[in-house]
Amino acid sequence: MLEINNVMIGNFRIHIFLFLSAVLCLTVLLCLASAPAVLAKTTSTVSNSVILTSEEKTYIQANRPLMTYDPSWPPFDYRDGNGKHSGIIADILRLITKKTGLRIAPIHTNSWAESMDLVKQGRFDIVSMLNQSEERLVHLNFTTPIMNSPLVIVARSANKDITDLQSITGPVAVVDSYQTEQRVLRSKPNATLLKAGSTEETLKMVNDGQAQVTVLTEVEAKHFIREKGWDQLEITGSTPYSNILCIGVRKDDKVLLSILQKGIDSITISKHEKIMHKWLAYHDHIDDNPLINWKILVLAIISLAVSIIVIRKSGAIGKK
Repeated sequence: MLEINNVMIGNFRIHIFLFLSAVLCLTVLLCLASAPAVLAKTTSTVSNSVILTSEEKTYIQANRPLMTYDPSWPPFDYRDGNGKHSGIIADILRLITKKTGLRIAPIHTNSWAESMDLVKQGRFDIVSMLNQSEERLVHLNFTTPIMNSPLVIVARSANKDITDLQSITGPVAVVDSYQTEQRVLRSKPNATLLKAGSTEETLKMVNDGQAQVTVLTEVEAKHFIREKGWDQLEITGSTPYSNILCIGVRKDDKVLLSILQKGIDSITISKHEKIMHKWLAYHDHIDDNPLINWKILVLAIISLAVSIIVIRKSGAIGKK
């Protein structure tokens, strides 16, 4: 009888240990899965070194290309409090210039619409990051895509039933000169569009009730809702569209395009992920709080340790 009890206790200990180990492993996997992964590097060839032709080296020594960017598109692209180009895209461009030796001169504008107007006039050599389109191909060539960020619908909590573009019944706030405008009209031809100067303005219009929804990337939505404390706003639906972002280069400058492409190809996945983690550390974490995951992980480890101690003691009792 004593032997049977010992066997039962032993089996019980093994089952408990296996169960808690499984819980711990699942917790670790959930923590890892919550790391920012909405943006992914899409270039197919990555090399640590940049081999430049003599023509490209001469170009770099003789030129300092002028670049425009979106001054109000955090965390992707914006002008910070010190008047400097900042964001995910700025960090990627810094890696490119470090790898190639290219000297880029950022030129500030007041809005994305102003930037695009000046691009059409041939005033800039580089556009920091944008979607490719037929209209833009008239003035620009494009590198291979660097980031891919899906577009979502943001509405007030009372409008949770708006789960796709066809569900929209009221005004849609969009940023002037963004591709979002054409995309919304493609899916909802009779949509009423309210144009704003920035993503923040579109969200404010929804928050204040001027617009029913806005369409933007999930990254932007979470960034502004978190920063501004707009708790009554939430992501209510998805769209079939994504921002597939490339660097734009003046149409007649093939040498500059080649240099930038080589710089992109030289960025390793680890470097790219480091930039993503820097700017999107809060993205998709439980309760939007990066500390929560670690608390859960620590609690799981403590629980497992306590269980092991209890199991050992129960084993000692069984032996007695």
